[in-house]
Amino acid sequence: MSTNTILILALLALLFIGAALYIRYLSKSSGVEEQDVNYYILANLERAVNEAFQREIKQSLKDSNDNAREYQLKMRRKEELKADLRTAAHGDSKAKRFLIGSIMQIIENPRVIDISQIDRIIPFDRPEMLKGRDKFEILTFLWIRGDSKGFSRNFSRFGLDEPTVTPDGDIYVVTKEMIDDVYDLYMDEIGGLTIDDKKGYLAQRIYEDLIGLGAADLLLETDIDEVQGGTSGIPADRFDIKLDASLGAQDMDYSYDSVWIVYHGLNIHLRCTGFGTQKELVRVVRNIYRYNAPTILSKRDPKVIGTMKNGNRISVMCPDFAESYAFLARKFDSTPSVRPEKLLGTQGFYTDNESDAVAEKEEVDSVVREAMGLKIPEALMYGSEDDVLVESEGTDA
Repeated sequence: MSTNTILILALLALLFIGAALYIRYLSKSSGVEEQDVNYYILANLERAVNEAFQREIKQSLKDSNDNAREYQLKMRRKEELKADLRTAAHGDSKAKRFLIGSIMQIIENPRVIDISQIDRIIPFDRPEMLKGRDKFEILTFLWIRGDSKGFSRNFSRFGLDEPTVTPDGDIYVVTKEMIDDVYDLYMDEIGGLTIDDKKGYLAQRIYEDLIGLGAADLLLETDIDEVQGGTSGIPADRFDIKLDASLGAQDMDYSYDSVWIVYHGLNIHLRCTGFGTQKELVRVVRNIYRYNAPTILSKRDPKVIGTMKNGNRISVMCPDFAESYAFLARKFDSTPSVRPEKLLGTQGFYTDNESDAVAEKEEVDSVVREAMGLKIPEALMYGSEDDVLVESEGTDA
Protein backbone atom coordinates (compact mmCIF):
# COMPACT_ATOMS: atom_id res chain seq x y z
CA MET A 1 0.00 0.00 0.00
CA SER A 2 1.43 3.33 -1.04
CA THR A 3 2.11 6.23 1.28
CA ASN A 4 -0.49 8.38 -0.46
CA THR A 5 -3.20 5.80 0.07
CA ILE A 6 -2.35 5.55 3.77
CA LEU A 7 -2.50 9.33 4.16
CA ILE A 8 -5.86 9.48 2.40
CA LEU A 9 -7.32 6.74 4.59
CA ALA A 10 -5.98 8.40 7.72
CA LEU A 11 -7.48 11.72 6.68
CA LEU A 12 -10.87 10.14 5.98
CA ALA A 13 -10.76 8.40 9.35
CA LEU A 14 -9.99 11.66 11.13
CA LEU A 15 -12.85 13.41 9.31
CA PHE A 16 -15.25 10.61 10.24
CA ILE A 17 -14.21 10.66 13.90
CA GLY A 18 -14.44 14.46 14.01
CA ALA A 19 -17.92 14.45 12.49
CA ALA A 20 -19.10 11.77 14.94
CA LEU A 21 -17.72 13.70 17.92
CA TYR A 22 -19.34 16.92 16.68
CA ILE A 23 -22.75 15.27 16.25
CA ARG A 24 -22.44 13.72 19.69
CA TYR A 25 -21.52 17.10 21.15
CA LEU A 26 -24.57 18.76 19.59
CA SER A 27 -26.96 16.08 20.78
CA LYS A 28 -25.43 16.13 24.25
CA SER A 29 -25.63 19.91 24.42
CA SER A 30 -29.25 19.79 23.34
CA GLY A 31 -30.06 17.22 25.99
CA VAL A 32 -28.30 19.18 28.72
CA GLU A 33 -30.16 22.34 27.71
CA GLU A 34 -33.53 20.62 28.04
CA GLN A 35 -32.56 19.14 31.40
CA ASP A 36 -31.34 22.52 32.63
CA VAL A 37 -34.66 24.23 31.82
CA ASN A 38 -36.82 24.00 34.91
CA TYR A 39 -40.40 24.42 33.73
CA TYR A 40 -41.55 24.53 37.34
CA ILE A 41 -40.33 28.13 37.38
CA LEU A 42 -43.15 30.34 36.10
CA ALA A 43 -40.94 32.46 33.83
CA ASN A 44 -39.52 29.35 32.14
CA LEU A 45 -42.98 27.86 31.67
CA GLU A 46 -44.17 31.11 30.10
CA ARG A 47 -41.20 31.02 27.75
CA ALA A 48 -42.04 27.43 26.80
CA VAL A 49 -45.64 28.40 26.00
CA ASN A 50 -44.45 31.32 23.89
CA GLU A 51 -42.04 29.06 21.98
CA ALA A 52 -44.85 26.55 21.37
CA PHE A 53 -47.03 29.29 19.89
CA GLN A 54 -44.19 30.52 17.69
CA ARG A 55 -43.42 26.99 16.44
CA GLU A 56 -47.06 26.46 15.48
CA ILE A 57 -47.20 29.77 13.62
CA LYS A 58 -43.93 29.19 11.74
CA GLN A 59 -44.56 25.53 10.98
CA SER A 60 -44.78 24.76 7.26
CA LEU A 61 -47.72 22.55 6.35
CA LYS A 62 -46.69 22.03 2.72
CA ASP A 63 -44.50 19.03 3.47
CA SER A 64 -47.05 17.30 5.70
CA ASN A 65 -48.82 14.14 4.58
CA ASP A 66 -52.24 15.37 5.70
CA ASN A 67 -55.28 14.99 3.51
CA ALA A 68 -57.12 18.09 2.26
CA ARG A 69 -59.48 18.30 5.24
CA GLU A 70 -56.73 17.93 7.85
CA TYR A 71 -54.62 20.47 6.00
CA GLN A 72 -57.46 23.01 6.00
CA LEU A 73 -58.15 22.45 9.70
CA LYS A 74 -54.50 22.98 10.62
CA MET A 75 -54.24 26.03 8.38
CA ARG A 76 -57.41 27.50 9.89
CA ARG A 77 -56.09 26.97 13.44
CA LYS A 78 -52.76 28.51 12.47
CA GLU A 79 -54.43 31.63 11.07
CA GLU A 80 -56.76 31.84 14.07
CA LEU A 81 -53.83 31.63 16.45
CA LYS A 82 -51.99 34.44 14.62
CA ALA A 83 -55.09 36.66 14.66
CA ASP A 84 -55.93 35.95 18.31
CA LEU A 85 -52.39 36.72 19.46
CA ARG A 86 -52.80 40.16 17.88
CA THR A 87 -56.29 41.00 19.20
CA ALA A 88 -56.77 39.21 22.53
CA ALA A 89 -55.36 42.10 24.58
CA HIS A 90 -57.63 44.61 22.80
CA GLY A 91 -60.81 43.43 24.50
CA ASP A 92 -61.53 40.39 22.29
CA SER A 93 -63.00 37.90 24.77
CA LYS A 94 -63.35 35.13 22.16
CA ALA A 95 -59.65 35.37 21.27
CA LYS A 96 -58.71 35.30 24.94
CA ARG A 97 -60.75 32.13 25.57
CA PHE A 98 -59.10 30.43 22.59
CA LEU A 99 -55.59 31.30 23.79
CA ILE A 100 -56.23 30.25 27.39
CA GLY A 101 -57.60 26.95 26.07
CA SER A 102 -54.42 26.49 24.02
CA ILE A 103 -52.26 27.30 27.04
CA MET A 104 -54.19 24.75 29.08
CA GLN A 105 -53.41 22.05 26.50
CA ILE A 106 -49.70 22.91 26.65
CA ILE A 107 -49.40 22.82 30.44
CA GLU A 108 -51.38 19.57 30.62
CA ASN A 109 -48.84 17.91 28.33
CA PRO A 110 -46.84 15.54 30.57
CA ARG A 111 -43.71 16.23 28.51
CA VAL A 112 -43.83 19.82 29.77
CA ILE A 113 -44.79 19.46 33.43
CA ASP A 114 -46.38 16.93 35.72
CA ILE A 115 -49.63 18.71 36.51
CA SER A 116 -49.80 16.99 39.89
CA GLN A 117 -46.69 19.04 40.79
CA ILE A 118 -48.38 22.36 39.97
CA ASP A 119 -47.72 23.68 43.48
CA ARG A 120 -44.02 23.87 42.57
CA ILE A 121 -44.84 26.61 40.02
CA ILE A 122 -47.20 28.68 42.17
CA PRO A 123 -47.17 27.72 45.87
CA PHE A 124 -50.93 27.18 46.21
CA ASP A 125 -50.29 24.74 49.05
CA ARG A 126 -48.26 27.33 50.99
CA PRO A 127 -50.37 30.50 51.21
CA GLU A 128 -47.70 32.27 53.25
CA MET A 129 -45.44 32.09 50.16
CA LEU A 130 -48.01 33.66 47.82
CA LYS A 131 -47.55 37.32 46.93
CA GLY A 132 -50.28 39.91 47.27
CA ARG A 133 -50.94 39.86 43.53
CA ASP A 134 -51.22 36.05 43.57
CA LYS A 135 -53.85 36.02 46.30
CA PHE A 136 -55.83 38.95 44.93
CA GLU A 137 -55.94 37.44 41.44
CA ILE A 138 -56.85 33.97 42.70
CA LEU A 139 -59.76 35.50 44.61
CA THR A 140 -60.83 37.56 41.58
CA PHE A 141 -60.52 34.50 39.32
CA LEU A 142 -62.79 32.49 41.61
CA TRP A 143 -65.29 35.30 42.22
CA ILE A 144 -65.96 36.11 38.55
CA ARG A 145 -66.06 32.54 37.30
CA GLY A 146 -69.61 31.99 36.12
CA ASP A 147 -70.91 35.04 38.02
CA SER A 148 -70.84 38.49 36.41
CA LYS A 149 -71.59 40.18 39.76
CA GLY A 150 -69.40 37.93 41.88
CA PHE A 151 -66.54 40.36 42.27
CA SER A 152 -68.58 43.30 43.55
CA ARG A 153 -70.66 41.11 45.84
CA ASN A 154 -67.62 39.55 47.53
CA PHE A 155 -65.59 42.77 47.45
CA SER A 156 -68.31 44.43 49.53
CA ARG A 157 -69.06 41.33 51.62
CA PHE A 158 -65.50 41.25 52.94
CA GLY A 159 -65.46 45.01 53.57
CA LEU A 160 -62.79 45.83 50.99
CA ASP A 161 -64.78 48.91 49.94
CA GLU A 162 -64.77 50.35 53.47
CA PRO A 163 -62.61 53.43 54.19
CA THR A 164 -59.44 53.17 56.25
CA VAL A 165 -59.19 55.83 58.97
CA THR A 166 -55.86 57.70 59.03
CA PRO A 167 -54.66 60.90 60.79
CA ASP A 168 -55.00 62.65 57.42
CA GLY A 169 -58.56 61.46 56.89
CA ASP A 170 -60.32 58.44 55.43
CA ILE A 171 -58.70 56.69 52.48
CA TYR A 172 -59.85 53.81 50.33
CA VAL A 173 -57.08 51.26 49.97
CA VAL A 174 -56.72 47.47 49.79
CA THR A 175 -53.43 46.32 51.29
CA LYS A 176 -51.68 42.95 51.16
CA GLU A 177 -52.51 42.39 54.82
CA MET A 178 -56.20 42.86 54.09
CA ILE A 179 -56.04 40.41 51.19
CA ASP A 180 -54.17 37.89 53.37
CA ASP A 181 -57.11 37.89 55.79
CA VAL A 182 -59.77 37.70 53.07
CA TYR A 183 -57.90 34.90 51.29
CA ASP A 184 -57.74 32.78 54.44
CA LEU A 185 -61.43 33.35 55.18
CA TYR A 186 -62.52 32.53 51.65
CA MET A 187 -60.37 29.40 51.43
CA ASP A 188 -61.99 28.21 54.68
CA GLU A 189 -65.41 28.84 53.12
CA ILE A 190 -64.80 26.86 49.92
CA GLY A 191 -62.54 24.20 51.43
CA GLY A 192 -59.42 25.16 49.48
CA LEU A 193 -58.49 25.10 45.81
CA THR A 194 -59.18 22.14 43.53
CA ILE A 195 -56.74 20.99 40.84
CA ASP A 196 -59.01 22.57 38.21
CA ASP A 197 -58.90 25.89 40.11
CA LYS A 198 -55.11 25.76 40.12
CA LYS A 199 -54.83 24.85 36.43
CA GLY A 200 -57.33 27.55 35.49
CA TYR A 201 -55.48 30.28 37.35
CA LEU A 202 -52.07 29.11 36.09
CA ALA A 203 -53.32 29.32 32.47
CA GLN A 204 -54.78 32.77 33.16
CA ARG A 205 -51.53 33.96 34.75
CA ILE A 206 -49.42 32.75 31.82
CA TYR A 207 -51.82 34.42 29.40
CA GLU A 208 -51.84 37.80 31.16
CA ASP A 209 -48.05 37.86 31.55
CA LEU A 210 -47.35 36.86 27.93
CA ILE A 211 -50.19 38.33 25.88
CA GLY A 212 -52.79 39.97 28.11
CA LEU A 213 -52.84 43.04 30.30
CA GLY A 214 -50.87 41.94 33.34
CA ALA A 215 -52.29 42.91 36.71
CA ALA A 216 -55.24 44.68 35.02
CA ASP A 217 -56.37 41.72 32.92
CA LEU A 218 -58.80 40.05 35.34
CA LEU A 219 -60.03 43.38 36.69
CA LEU A 220 -61.34 44.30 33.24
CA GLU A 221 -63.63 41.25 33.42
CA THR A 222 -65.26 42.37 36.66
CA ASP A 223 -68.26 44.65 37.14
CA ILE A 224 -66.32 47.65 38.46
CA ASP A 225 -66.54 51.10 36.84
CA GLU A 226 -62.94 51.79 35.87
CA VAL A 227 -59.39 50.39 36.01
CA GLN A 228 -56.33 52.65 36.14
CA GLY A 229 -52.65 51.78 35.91
CA GLY A 230 -49.55 53.92 36.40
CA THR A 231 -51.55 56.95 37.56
CA SER A 232 -49.76 57.45 40.89
CA GLY A 233 -46.37 56.85 42.44
CA ILE A 234 -42.86 57.75 41.35
CA PRO A 235 -42.08 57.18 37.66
CA ALA A 236 -39.23 54.69 37.36
CA ASP A 237 -36.02 55.84 35.62
CA ARG A 238 -37.33 59.38 35.18
CA PHE A 239 -36.02 61.17 38.26
CA ASP A 240 -32.87 60.89 40.31
CA ILE A 241 -34.09 59.82 43.74
CA LYS A 242 -31.90 60.12 46.83
CA LEU A 243 -33.14 57.84 49.56
CA ASP A 244 -32.65 58.34 53.26
CA ALA A 245 -30.32 55.77 54.78
CA SER A 246 -33.23 54.25 56.70
CA LEU A 247 -35.26 53.70 53.51
CA GLY A 248 -34.82 51.24 50.71
CA ALA A 249 -36.07 51.01 47.14
CA GLN A 250 -38.70 48.55 48.30
CA ASP A 251 -40.28 51.26 50.47
CA MET A 252 -40.99 53.52 47.50
CA ASP A 253 -44.30 53.57 45.65
CA TYR A 254 -43.42 53.35 41.96
CA SER A 255 -45.88 54.04 39.17
CA TYR A 256 -45.50 50.52 37.76
CA ASP A 257 -47.11 49.17 40.93
CA SER A 258 -49.97 51.66 40.80
CA VAL A 259 -53.34 49.98 40.23
CA TRP A 260 -56.57 51.82 41.03
CA ILE A 261 -60.21 50.96 40.50
CA VAL A 262 -63.36 53.06 40.54
CA TYR A 263 -65.90 50.98 42.43
CA HIS A 264 -69.42 52.37 42.85
CA GLY A 265 -67.98 55.86 42.50
CA LEU A 266 -65.14 55.27 44.98
CA ASN A 267 -61.47 55.58 43.95
CA ILE A 268 -59.79 52.59 45.61
CA HIS A 269 -56.03 52.01 45.55
CA LEU A 270 -55.15 48.33 45.17
CA ARG A 271 -51.81 48.33 46.93
CA CYS A 272 -51.98 44.52 47.11
CA THR A 273 -51.13 44.14 43.41
CA GLY A 274 -49.11 45.79 40.67
CA PHE A 275 -47.27 45.30 37.38
CA GLY A 276 -43.93 44.53 39.03
CA THR A 277 -41.62 46.31 36.60
CA GLN A 278 -41.57 49.42 34.42
CA LYS A 279 -41.14 47.19 31.35
CA GLU A 280 -44.39 45.36 32.12
CA LEU A 281 -46.34 48.61 32.62
CA VAL A 282 -45.06 49.95 29.29
CA ARG A 283 -46.01 46.68 27.55
CA VAL A 284 -49.56 46.86 28.88
CA VAL A 285 -49.99 50.54 27.99
CA ARG A 286 -48.68 49.98 24.46
CA ASN A 287 -51.08 47.06 23.89
CA ILE A 288 -54.34 47.98 25.57
CA TYR A 289 -55.43 50.76 23.17
CA ARG A 290 -54.50 49.22 19.79
CA TYR A 291 -58.01 48.23 18.63
CA ASN A 292 -58.91 50.69 15.83
CA ALA A 293 -56.52 53.20 17.41
CA PRO A 294 -56.63 56.63 15.73
CA THR A 295 -52.84 56.95 16.07
CA ILE A 296 -49.80 55.31 17.68
CA LEU A 297 -48.72 56.32 21.17
CA SER A 298 -45.42 58.18 20.84
CA LYS A 299 -43.65 61.36 21.90
CA ARG A 300 -45.38 63.07 19.01
CA ASP A 301 -48.80 61.78 20.12
CA PRO A 302 -48.32 61.17 23.85
CA LYS A 303 -52.05 60.75 24.57
CA VAL A 304 -54.45 58.48 22.71
CA ILE A 305 -58.17 58.00 23.39
CA GLY A 306 -60.03 55.10 21.86
CA THR A 307 -62.35 52.19 22.44
CA MET A 308 -61.54 48.53 23.07
CA LYS A 309 -63.30 45.83 21.10
CA ASN A 310 -65.63 45.12 24.03
CA GLY A 311 -66.69 48.78 24.16
CA ASN A 312 -64.53 49.93 27.07
CA ARG A 313 -63.35 53.52 26.69
CA ILE A 314 -59.57 53.60 26.93
CA SER A 315 -57.13 56.47 27.42
CA VAL A 316 -53.36 55.95 27.36
CA MET A 317 -50.55 58.44 27.91
CA CYS A 318 -46.78 58.58 28.10
CA PRO A 319 -44.05 61.18 28.77
CA ASP A 320 -43.87 64.05 28.11
CA PHE A 321 -47.64 64.46 28.34
CA ALA A 322 -47.55 62.59 31.67
CA GLU A 323 -44.76 61.79 34.08
CA SER A 324 -45.28 58.07 33.59
CA TYR A 325 -46.81 55.60 31.18
CA ALA A 326 -50.42 55.23 32.31
CA PHE A 327 -53.86 54.09 31.17
CA LEU A 328 -57.49 54.52 32.21
CA ALA A 329 -60.06 51.93 31.09
CA ARG A 330 -63.67 52.96 31.64
CA LYS A 331 -66.06 50.01 31.66
CA PHE A 332 -69.15 50.39 29.50
CA ASP A 333 -71.37 47.84 31.26
CA SER A 334 -70.57 48.36 34.94
CA THR A 335 -73.73 50.32 35.77
CA PRO A 336 -76.96 48.28 35.79
CA SER A 337 -79.68 49.26 33.34
CA VAL A 338 -82.47 51.45 34.71
CA ARG A 339 -86.00 51.48 33.30
CA PRO A 340 -87.00 54.84 31.78
CA GLU A 341 -89.89 55.33 34.20
CA LYS A 342 -87.43 55.23 37.07
CA LEU A 343 -85.50 58.08 35.49
CA LEU A 344 -88.44 60.19 34.26
CA GLY A 345 -91.29 59.46 36.62
CA THR A 346 -92.29 57.94 39.91
CA GLN A 347 -93.91 54.66 38.92
CA GLY A 348 -90.82 52.47 39.08
CA PHE A 349 -90.11 53.37 42.75
CA TYR A 350 -93.32 51.80 44.08
CA THR A 351 -94.62 48.30 44.67
CA ASP A 352 -97.48 47.02 42.54
CA ASN A 353 -100.13 48.11 45.06
CA GLU A 354 -98.49 51.51 45.53
CA SER A 355 -98.20 51.96 41.76
CA ASP A 356 -101.95 51.34 41.37
CA ALA A 357 -102.71 53.92 44.07
CA VAL A 358 -100.38 56.48 42.50
CA ALA A 359 -101.90 55.91 39.04
CA GLU A 360 -105.41 56.35 40.44
CA LYS A 361 -104.43 59.58 42.23
CA GLU A 362 -102.78 60.92 39.07
CA GLU A 363 -105.96 60.22 37.09
CA VAL A 364 -108.12 62.04 39.67
CA ASP A 365 -105.70 64.98 39.74
CA SER A 366 -105.84 65.22 35.97
CA VAL A 367 -109.64 65.35 35.97
CA VAL A 368 -109.64 68.02 38.70
CA ARG A 369 -107.15 70.17 36.80
CA GLU A 370 -109.19 69.93 33.63
CA ALA A 371 -112.33 70.99 35.51
CA MET A 372 -110.46 73.99 36.93
CA GLY A 373 -109.20 74.94 33.48
CA LEU A 374 -105.56 74.69 34.44
CA LYS A 375 -103.18 73.99 31.57
CA ILE A 376 -100.20 72.49 33.28
CA PRO A 377 -97.23 71.21 31.29
CA GLU A 378 -96.76 67.46 31.47
CA ALA A 379 -93.27 67.88 32.93
CA LEU A 380 -94.82 69.63 35.95
CA MET A 381 -97.88 67.37 36.18
CA TYR A 382 -96.64 65.62 39.29
CA GLY A 383 -94.63 68.45 40.79
CA SER A 384 -95.17 70.26 44.10
CA GLU A 385 -98.16 72.49 44.93
CA ASP A 386 -95.90 75.52 44.59
CA ASP A 387 -95.17 74.55 40.99
CA VAL A 388 -98.89 74.27 40.26
CA LEU A 389 -99.65 77.64 41.83
CA VAL A 390 -96.93 79.38 39.84
CA GLU A 391 -98.20 77.84 36.60
CA SER A 392 -101.79 78.77 37.54
CA GLU A 393 -100.88 82.40 38.13
CA GLY A 394 -99.05 82.52 34.81
CA THR A 395 -102.10 81.11 33.01
CA ASP A 396 -104.50 83.61 34.57
CA ALA A 397 -102.25 86.47 33.59
